[in-house]
Amino acid sequence: MEIVSIKSGKNKILENLFYECDGTLTLRHGNGNEVANNYFIGNQKANTGGIRLIGENHIVHDNYLHGLAGTNLRAAVSVMNAVINPELKEYWQVRNTKIYNNTMVECKEAITLGSGKNETRIVTPDGLSITNNIVINCKKPLTKKDNPRNLTIKDNELKNSEEKIEGFVPSNAKFKITNKIWQIKGQEKSFFWEVDKAGASWETQELKIKIK
Repeated sequence: MEIVSIKSGKNKILENLFYECDGTLTLRHGNGNEVANNYFIGNQKANTGGIRLIGENHIVHDNYLHGLAGTNLRAAVSVMNAVINPELKEYWQVRNTKIYNNTMVECKEAITLGSGKNETRIVTPDGLSITNNIVINCKKPLTKKDNPRNLTIKDNELKNSEEKIEGFVPSNAKFKITNKIWQIKGQEKSFFWEVDKAGASWETQELKIKIK
């Protein structure tokens, strides 16, 4: 379920590639983490997910999530419900968290709010901000399992979707598709796996990435 399980605060998870991974990058315990400039490539493999959020004061921005087949807890961006008066090992409320400038392409569920809701996980996120994200060719751009408090959704864009969702508008951006990755024209950047090698210094390897 958890490709990486973050259980402390003020970490930075930056510029990683998650390729056909079963599960999610999960902020499981701890507050004030930053998740930015990562690539999640699922190629529609079963259970591929993105970023799952639990806790307070996180920022999630400028990530690229493509072809993720997961839903609910394994959505491209999954914001969980919490339990009342949680023990340390349980699920704490998402509070004062910002999700912005992310791009989600051909994912089954782009953004899911209140994920994991059940008879005990009934505490909804509070103070969540979702702004300036781009959702392209996703079956479900926004899914609400519950209704967060003090929710801000604005200035998000939809591409190739006829759904009308408050806080989302049809995208007028012009895109350039390079190696099947969508980028806004004039804002293109190189992909680090095309120029860098992966692995420890004593055993590096070329990354061979294919996007279907």
